[in-house]
Amino acid sequence: MGLIGKISGTMAILSVVIAAAGGEASAGTATTSFTVQTNTIAVCKITTAAATMDFGNYDPTATADNDNGLGSFGFKCTKGTAYKVYIAGGRTMAAGSESLSFEMYSDPGRSIIFPDTNAAGISGSASSNGIEIITNIYGRIPAGQDVTAGKTFTQTLTATVDY
Repeated sequence: MGLIGKISGTMAILSVVIAAAGGEASAGTATTSFTVQTNTIAVCKITTAAATMDFGNYDPTATADNDNGLGSFGFKCTKGTAYKVYIAGGRTMAAGSESLSFEMYSDPGRSIIFPDTNAAGISGSASSNGIEIITNIYGRIPAGQDVTAGKTFTQTLTATVDY
């Protein structure tokens, strides 16, 4: 074998060695760091809508108030979110030209009138994202109102959670 043959053979062996070494060795590593972030928001959502508060039958000749009105609604807020609850709307039901007054309370004894504005709203702060806050509503129609028999009195109100 001549000199050119030996050089060619040596080059072939070097090519195989270099190729094999390139597959196993790394020329270097480059890295970068980054931050992951998000911002939580204060939010409240009605989770259980208020149903019709039905007082049943009202007897205008009775001497006792009709305390049969019961209702509730539920909501959830982001943990730590301050909120105010109130029920907007007049406290008078109508049937044609006649009216029947009523009141709503936040306690079963019907001693604390449920607020009808944000300024007077019932304040609170959510303690957990997953806990539904149930708001009970207790209604009363005062006795002795002068209304006609056989009429259905209604009023539409809006339960509100401001946050």
